[in-house]
Amino acid sequence: MVSIFILATVVTAVIAISLQYHFSKNMATESASQLFSLSSQKTQEHLQSINKRAENITGMFAKFGDLVKGNKINASVGPVFAEMLKSSNDFYAVYIGLGNGDLYELINLDASAQIRTQVGASADDRWVTIEVSGELSNRKRVFSYLNNDFIVRTTREENSDYDASARLWYLNASLNDVYKTDPYMFPVSYTHLTLPTNREV
Repeated sequence: MVSIFILATVVTAVIAISLQYHFSKNMATESASQLFSLSSQKTQEHLQSINKRAENITGMFAKFGDLVKGNKINASVGPVFAEMLKSSNDFYAVYIGLGNGDLYELINLDASAQIRTQVGASADDRWVTIEVSGELSNRKRVFSYLNNDFIVRTTREENSDYDASARLWYLNASLNDVYKTDPYMFPVSYTHLTLPTNREV
C-alpha cells in the first residue's frame, strides 16, 4: 500500500513538473516573440522616420541653386550643412559630388566617438571637411579639421583617385526623385546624405 502511494506521488510530481516546464516554456517563447515583434516594429518605425527625413532634407538642398556654381562649391555650403547635421546625430555626414569628379563632404564628429577616431580628429574638433579635387593624374583628398565656430585648426592631404561622377549615386541622380543606393559597409552604422549635382545649378 505504501509503495503504491509512493509511486502515485512520484507519477503526480513528474506530471506536475512536466506540465510546469511545458507551460513555462510556452510562456517564455510567447513573451520573447512579443518582445521581438515590438522591437522589430519600433526599429521599422525609426528607420522609416530616418528615411523620410533624409528624403526631405536631400530634396530641400537640391532646390538650393546657389550651393554649387559650375564646378565650384559655394563657401556657405559648410555652415548650411552643419546646421542640418546639428539637428540629428542619425546623419553623420553630407556630401556633394560634382561633374568633374570633385567631392565636398562635411562630417559631424559628435555623431560617434568612432568617427572621431577614424578620421584622426582631436577632442577640440567639431567638424571635418573632406575635399577631393585636381586633375585625375594629380588628385588630392584634403582633410580640414574645424572647431565649433567653423574655424580650421589644421589640414592634411593625401593622393586620391576618387571620382564622384563615376559613382552610382551620382550617375542615377534625378531632379525629381531621391535616389538610394544599396547600403554601404562602414566601420560605424550611421547615415550619410549625398547631394549629387549632375547638372549646372
